[in-house]
Amino acid sequence: PHGSVDLKLRLPSSNEAAHAMGDVVWTKPQEDKMHVGIRLTSMDKAAKWEILEYAYNQWRKTMEKRQ
Repeated sequence: PHGSVDLKLRLPSSNEAAHAMGDVVWTKPQEDKMHVGIRLTSMDKAAKWEILEYAYNQWRKTMEKRQ
């Protein structure tokens, strides 16, 4: 189940895909799908910041709904 993967990630807030490389660290079959844990080993800095900003904004929205 382990190996290297070449990823293209696209956030809902962007039309362009970010490139990343990673290693598969675990797999878990579930019905007709396979869940995969990937440790990112390389990613463009701009893409990394875009992903962090997106995740932070999603977290803030979640926290605002709880108040």
